[in-house]
Amino acid sequence: MSINRKRVVALTAEYGGDWAVQHAHRLIRLVEMVGEGLDYDPEAIWLAAHMHDWGTLPRWAREGVTHSERSRQLAEEHLRKWKCPKPILEKVLETIEYHHGGADERCVEALLLRDADALDGIGAVGVLREFAMVPAEWNGCYSIPTGWGMRGAYERVRMRLENNPRIVRLPKSRQLARRRAREMRRILNAFEEESFGFI
Repeated sequence: MSINRKRVVALTAEYGGDWAVQHAHRLIRLVEMVGEGLDYDPEAIWLAAHMHDWGTLPRWAREGVTHSERSRQLAEEHLRKWKCPKPILEKVLETIEYHHGGADERCVEALLLRDADALDGIGAVGVLREFAMVPAEWNGCYSIPTGWGMRGAYERVRMRLENNPRIVRLPKSRQLARRRAREMRRILNAFEEESFGFI
């Protein structure tokens, strides 16, 4: 395939920073784990993993357009410009469009990325990514959480713990979701105990 992977990674980093690139790498690894034994196109997964959130990033987001739809639009624009072969193009676009829902009747790549994306929000990574997004104000070398603060992050983690395990469908994904959910509960229990309820 003629698409320059370095260019895709560079655009993902430009649009979403290190977070977006690391998220893509985790998704690819998760797909390898839960997709073992399934017949899927690793090139389509690689591209979709890197491009699936482009539409949620401030530079590209559009009012009234879901990030899945917007990400598909952007991916199509770039992949056509790069002359992506049609069979891969169609899989990538379908995978991106349905990575947050409706993937059950879609290509296997859409199922895999949907499950991987949900799994990436469960477990230690799921907890830490929510707390990493807490805005803060800096005063010298000390920071104070602002905005939704720790309580908001805690509530989002609880929401992910409740919702994300229900999203996954593939047997290996469900097994991994159960293990990650246990870890997530363990972290939340420790947080609740150590905060004395003053979150």
